Amino acid sequence: MNIVLCDDNPVELEEIQKKVELYAAQTRQNIRVFPCRKSTVLSDELDQNHLADLYLLDIDMPKINGLQLAQKIHSIDRNLPVIFLTAYADYAPAAIKVQAFRYVSKADPGSGLTEALDSAIRTRERLCRYRSLVLKTEGACYCIPYDEICYAEKKGKHVEVHGIYRDFVCREEIKKLLQRLNDSRFAQIDRGCIVNLDFIVQYTNTAVQMTDGAELPISRRRLAAFKRAFAERWMMQEEGGNGKEEDEHESAD
Repeated sequence: MNIVLCDDNPVELEEIQKKVELYAAQTRQNIRVFPCRKSTVLSDELDQNHLADLYLLDIDMPKINGLQLAQKIHSIDRNLPVIFLTAYADYAPAAIKVQAFRYVSKADPGSGLTEALDSAIRTRERLCRYRSLVLKTEGACYCIPYDEICYAEKKGKHVEVHGIYRDFVCREEIKKLLQRLNDSRFAQIDRGCIVNLDFIVQYTNTAVQMTDGAELPISRRRLAAFKRAFAERWMMQEEGGNGKEEDEHESAD
């Protein structure tokens, strides 16, 4: 699970990072923490649909405050938990209006932070486990759980979605399908192919091997982004690739 912290105060940011990392160690949670001092930087990341699983935000920040960040986060995915950390109790009503998951006082986080993290992580994992893709095919509509989707590939004017139990054929663009999925489990490896990272057995610089035995090619322009997504999904050290070539060719898609 990826958790983003945003606070313009470097001392308080470091302190909350230590608390979250201690929580991860004590609960043996697979958590990766991303601290951010500038709300404008986080806002830019959100504009690119780079999403974490959970956000801990200071409210009182210059240029873009935590309430505005929460609004942007929930405009992308209303189910993403946002926990506010602030020294000012007066912000509590405003935090409720932007559907904050919890409100924790910086003055005495104590067990309040632990309880908030416990609850937010349980909620996020439950939602992710049962998230589904709705597909309309000729004559029928299906609701397919994300954890049953292996990969999807373009076939002429149609897209074939390969599941662990059966396959589905629909008329949809790969890029729009990826936007609808909007989940860290899925990555685009070629102009016409999306894979579920949880179903990859192994990969090379040219192809991925799926659990059903399928070998799917990775385009050179997608390789660096795929490696980053795979590394972040499995909390691995990224190996090679700086994304330069991908950036140069992305406009071709």
